[in-house]
Amino acid sequence: MEKFIEHQISLVKNEQKIDIEETFKLLSTYAPIQLQKRGMALVGLKVTDLELAHPTKLPAVFPTHKITTGDIVGTPQLSGVVFRVTDAKVTIALSQDKDDELSSEIQEHCQMQMCICSVKLANSVTYERMIKSLERIKALGESGVSEMAKTLLGLSKPSAPIDQSDIVFYDETLNESQKDAVRFALGAPEIALVHGPPDNLVERLARHRMNLVRVGHPARILPTVLEHSLDIITRTCDSGQIVAEIRQEMDETLGKIKKCKNRSERRALYSHVKDLRKDYRLREQRVVEEVITGSQVLISTLNGCGSRNMFKREFDVVIIDEATQALEGRRSPSITSYYQITSQNFQYRMHQKIMEFSSKELYDNKLVADSSVAEHLLTDLQDIQSSDTTQVPLVMIDTSDTGLAHEVTDEAKEELSKANEREVELVVQHVQILLDDGLKQDQIGIITPYSAQVTRLIREIREKWPLIEIGTVDGFQGREKEAILLSLVRSNDDCEVGFLGEKRRLNGSND
Repeated sequence: MEKFIEHQISLVKNEQKIDIEETFKLLSTYAPIQLQKRGMALVGLKVTDLELAHPTKLPAVFPTHKITTGDIVGTPQLSGVVFRVTDAKVTIALSQDKDDELSSEIQEHCQMQMCICSVKLANSVTYERMIKSLERIKALGESGVSEMAKTLLGLSKPSAPIDQSDIVFYDETLNESQKDAVRFALGAPEIALVHGPPDNLVERLARHRMNLVRVGHPARILPTVLEHSLDIITRTCDSGQIVAEIRQEMDETLGKIKKCKNRSERRALYSHVKDLRKDYRLREQRVVEEVITGSQVLISTLNGCGSRNMFKREFDVVIIDEATQALEGRRSPSITSYYQITSQNFQYRMHQKIMEFSSKELYDNKLVADSSVAEHLLTDLQDIQSSDTTQVPLVMIDTSDTGLAHEVTDEAKEELSKANEREVELVVQHVQILLDDGLKQDQIGIITPYSAQVTRLIREIREKWPLIEIGTVDGFQGREKEAILLSLVRSNDDCEVGFLGEKRRLNGSND
């Protein structure tokens, strides 16, 4: 086991080293404006405030870039996590462990309105958590790890399944396939693998009345489940009111600092903020412990389980969603060789016609659409007019009508991101048709595999229809909308489709 763990640690460290070296190479080789052309930076940014600003004049739209919500970014003055990205503004949540030393610098920038450059960085936190987890297992040794860990590491075989045929289901809406999966999972003493189509776990659970807490940075949590996030709950619960008052006092003091011109007075105010922050963190930790301990279900990413809030906690049952996609440092590779596997063949997200591609190419034609969605059309929604668009589950639009290639390549980007202006026009036209038929903006989503196309779509659509979500296929995966418009972009004389030729990548559009 020790050699296996050491090998895993070396792999993670090597990956981290390469990631850091690539970032350093980019930063040392290219000027900020060149980094922006490659989508790795945004130049000319201004710190407008410590909170969201309300400018009277809308700023210019950003060029095409790869900076997204949840990314680690840095400037010569600060670093943090991207909390929100719009077509004209980036909101960065600063790292807590650096607040004390950065507050004065940020305030200076707020006052001086200096231009800065924000660069996408390697995420060291992810690597550090994986390495620490592996090192803890290594320190325990074979004799110190639990029976569960021995099974996960392949040191012992899974126990024989326990019969669960007599269990009574709380949720009678489950179909037989789901009930079989539940019996199977409960009957496996150590581990059970359930294979099935993807779903949004948090959104599904949120529909049931339970004490649910989503652990993780708010920037990485979908808006639809943000109310269940640990951050929001600790701010709004009764015991969190005192913490909120301290936070308010901190904000007010920072506001005074912004207006203060006397250097000695500002220094005294900074000292007061530092004391408030210490008190805030102490009280906040107590509230966090109270919320987590009192929850029925905790939801986190695998990497999030290595955070301070989750460390050394024990659970009756642990469910890992999409376990086979985890990195080496977050799972045991031997997990996929276990014989305790069952399949879940029902999906609840799309019409059976849309599902056919995934079922045929990836699920051996075994995927079944539940009756609740199998024949579902837009005309089934309230107040939707019947039309050629709303009466069918799938509309495919041929963009080769002129006989000319509409695809263009952004030569400034290293990955040569693609865009297609003709498809942008068609998307705008189709959005208008859907809205005229009665759909609401928040019922429509627009996805595309290319970031350059996302930028063009945002520029054409965001101002007119601000509630329509636009993103890449990867970034939108797991989300649900009544109508999804997919812009595939590729259209050229050589009939090249690039990575869209990969079945699993294309399947992501259905997920």
